[in-house]
Amino acid sequence: MCGKKLSTHNTVQYAPKRTKITTHSFECAGKDSGVCTAKAMTAKKFERALIEYFAALDITPNSEQAKRAEEAKKMALEQIEVLRERITTLDTKEKEMLDSYIVDNASLADYRNVKVQLDVERAKMLAEIERLTPSEERRREGAASKGDIVFIFRKEWGGYSDKEKRQFLIEYIRKIVVVNQPVPGNRVGKYKIFEIEYNTY
Repeated sequence: MCGKKLSTHNTVQYAPKRTKITTHSFECAGKDSGVCTAKAMTAKKFERALIEYFAALDITPNSEQAKRAEEAKKMALEQIEVLRERITTLDTKEKEMLDSYIVDNASLADYRNVKVQLDVERAKMLAEIERLTPSEERRREGAASKGDIVFIFRKEWGGYSDKEKRQFLIEYIRKIVVVNQPVPGNRVGKYKIFEIEYNTY
């Protein structure tokens, strides 16, 4: 309502049997200073409004191109995750070898030889992670149109994890204009998304 960004806010409550319930919500950054009177919005209902907004759009995407781009991104993310797990294993091996050297179960030469090998393997994996991570230039080359973004959202959003949803929003969405509109007799109000700006090129 005032044009400022929304900030995240978490409320923790305890149900019977000490069950912890955390409610994630958004509040206007100008509310505390009295600049804005916008009502807070829970993340769950905001997401529902987002789904309804995309469902109502009348756009014909290049579905095949969008599908291929999304599948390629998923495969790259999976490979990056595997590589990071392997790097963690290498770090563990190096620590074990160092511990062995400290307690005189391995010589300094043995430790150095193992460390060199592990460093070479680690460098290769880091280079592969860098290759798989989309650069700004590669993102522009494979940039999705607005229609493609809508297609990906409709097809994939329901199956995304919270991490994947966050990644989607960071990659494809620049700004969402949303208001919790007061409704007479309704304490919660009605969430309405007025506009979405996309990261298209």
